[in-house]
Amino acid sequence: MQCRVRVRRAERSRFCKESMIRSYVVPFAFVTFRIVGGVLQVTHVGTFQEQLALSAWVCWAAPLLVTELVIRRGRPSGRPSAYVVGADLQVGPVPVS
Repeated sequence: MQCRVRVRRAERSRFCKESMIRSYVVPFAFVTFRIVGGVLQVTHVGTFQEQLALSAWVCWAAPLLVTELVIRRGRPSGRPSAYVVGADLQVGPVPVS
């Protein structure tokens, strides 16, 4: 029983660590927006409205995608998430009354 508790605590700790990393990446989108917008303006790619639309999407999606790939690379294989609510529940056929 004690081993199971330690495993659950380690999974929660890993989940919190991953959540904190994502929480720092998303606000960084403001910085990425300025960089991507500046690069698009200097290279004259598309109209101003298209540059804004692309910058708005890329500024959060690209850093979050890279972060997610790095996080998933560090996980043990076969584990989709560090912490799954109800992972200890057994799934099977439903008994008929």
